[in-house]
Amino acid sequence: MASFILVFKKWQYFILCGISFLVAIVASYYYNRNLNPEVQFWNAAIENMFAYSNTLDEEEDTYVFVGGSSCSFSINPELLDSEFGIQAVNMGIHAGAGRALQLELGLQILKPGDTLVLAMETTFWSSERVSNREALGAKLYFSNNHLFGKKQQVSSLGIDPQWSVLDIRPGGRHLSTRSILMAMGREPYRYRKDDLRPGGFITFERPWPGLRPSNQRVNGPLSEAAKEFLKSILEIASENHFSVLVTIPWMFVEERFLQRYQNSIEHLVREIELYCPVIADPRNGAVSDPLYFSDSSWHLSSKAAVERNMGLGATLSIHK
Repeated sequence: MASFILVFKKWQYFILCGISFLVAIVASYYYNRNLNPEVQFWNAAIENMFAYSNTLDEEEDTYVFVGGSSCSFSINPELLDSEFGIQAVNMGIHAGAGRALQLELGLQILKPGDTLVLAMETTFWSSERVSNREALGAKLYFSNNHLFGKKQQVSSLGIDPQWSVLDIRPGGRHLSTRSILMAMGREPYRYRKDDLRPGGFITFERPWPGLRPSNQRVNGPLSEAAKEFLKSILEIASENHFSVLVTIPWMFVEERFLQRYQNSIEHLVREIELYCPVIADPRNGAVSDPLYFSDSSWHLSSKAAVERNMGLGATLSIHK
C-alpha cells in the first residue's frame, strides 16, 4: 500500500509538472501576442507591410526590400512611387529576428518579374556566423497570421529556421527590464505604432541622447556563408523568374574612420558584384554627420531618408 501511494505521488508530481509546463507555454503565447510591446510593434509593422503590398498593382513589377531595421528606417516606398513611379515595398524587420524571418517576409510576396533587394547590414555579408533563427523571429512567426501556418519559402534556400515553440517564452531579462521601465514611468518600448509609415517605412522623430557611432571595425571580405547564400538565392530567383539586387545601408561612422570604412565597403561591393549587381551609392554606406541618424547608428533621420531614397530612386530609374 505504501509503495502504491509513493508511485501515485510520483505520477502526481509529473502530471503537475506537465500541467505547469502547458500553462507556462499558453501564458507566454498570450503575453507575446497581446502584451509584449516589442512583439506588438513589429507585428504591427508586419501587418503594415502586407496591407500595403495588397494595394500594389499586380501587373507592375515591384522592388521588394528585405533586411534588418536599417532597411526599415531607410526605404520609403511612397517617396519612390511619387517621385520616380517605382513600385516598391519595404519588408525590413528587426535584425534580431534572424535571417530566416527577414527573407521569409519578402519571399511571401515576390512574384515573377519582381526584384528582391537585399538590404542587410554589412555584418551579414562579412560574418561566417549568421543566425537563421532567433527568439524574436520565433515569437513573431508564431504570433503573426501572415506567417504562421504558411509554407516556409526560406527552406528552398537551404535555410531551416527551426521555429521552436519554446522560443515564445518572454525571458527573464525582458520581464525584469519591462518591470523597471514601468516603475520609472517610462515607455515599455522605444518605438510606437505611430512611427509606422505606409509601405513598411519607419521613422523616429523623438530626441534620443544615446546616439553613438557604430563599431568602427572594417568590414572583412565576403564570407563563405554569404557566398553560399548568394548562390542559393540566385538559383531560386532563376527558377521563379525574379531578379536580385543588393544595396548597402548607411551607417554612422566617425570622420576619422570614414575613408577607411568606405574603402572596405568598396572592396566588399566588388566581391558581391561577382554574384549579383549592387546598387551604386556615392556615400559607400557611411556618413559622419550625426544629424543623418535618429536613435541608432543604422537608423536614418527623416531628412537623411529623403536623400537616400532620392539617390536610390534615380539609380533604379535608369535600369527600370
